[in-house]
Amino acid sequence: MIDKIASYILNIDKLENRTERRRLTKLLDTIAFDVPVQYQCIKIKQSYYLRVQLPKRALPYFVSLLSFHRFSIYQLVRTQQVHTLTPIQELSAHEQHYELVIDGLTDPFIKDKVIDILAEFQSEHLIYTFSQHRLKVTTRPNVMMKLIRTLATRHIDIYYASRPQHTHQQTYIS
Repeated sequence: MIDKIASYILNIDKLENRTERRRLTKLLDTIAFDVPVQYQCIKIKQSYYLRVQLPKRALPYFVSLLSFHRFSIYQLVRTQQVHTLTPIQELSAHEQHYELVIDGLTDPFIKDKVIDILAEFQSEHLIYTFSQHRLKVTTRPNVMMKLIRTLATRHIDIYYASRPQHTHQQTYIS
């Protein structure tokens, strides 16, 4: 296989509702990729998440599909980063920092397209910066969900969307 199967977890708004989970599973049962997509709704600490196993190259199409069907994604992480998930019920309305990994962000065309989309969010008090393939955003959680949906429906390939990983280096005192 050229593109190996990877496992991702999506934090989707309103997934705690049984009818929303049923609507999601009906949609996922109807999709057809060239490689079968395995999925399951999982419950972690009283919150529901969607875990999918699919090739990395299919992930942006999957995110776009969900966005076109009006599912609001708050976080998108690899399964190994499950500890970084924040239940939507526990979100505050205050601004927070987020990172999005976008494929091709070093390409001027893609970067201009992303900037045009971000300009649409001027009334939402959104602050952003770019670094390599990452878009760093400071905004409220509900605006973040709208941003992910807008980027995905405008054919921007998103591979990661969550709060930034802070790594603290250990210092040794001699």
